[in-house]
Amino acid sequence: MRDFSALRRAGTLGRMQKQETTIEKLFPGLRPEELDEARHALRWYLSFIVRLQGRIASDPRERERLAALTRKLCVSSMGEGRSFTSQNQDTDV
Repeated sequence: MRDFSALRRAGTLGRMQKQETTIEKLFPGLRPEELDEARHALRWYLSFIVRLQGRIASDPRERERLAALTRKLCVSSMGEGRSFTSQNQDTDV
């Protein structure tokens, strides 16, 4: 186990600790009704993300669809350092 006391005293770990973020901090200057609307939108969005994650986690087909979206489609056919103009003599001036 490492001793992080020197880093803690220097403040390095303090920045890594979780800081409470509130709607008020994210959007200073909103009126109370706007803050309520922002809270409602955030709750709706978070519940959507939880439902989406649950759907993907419970269905192998959905997991594969998600993986396909993030898979690299093709490998570049051009070598490093080459350009289109170096392949054609008509660009020489």
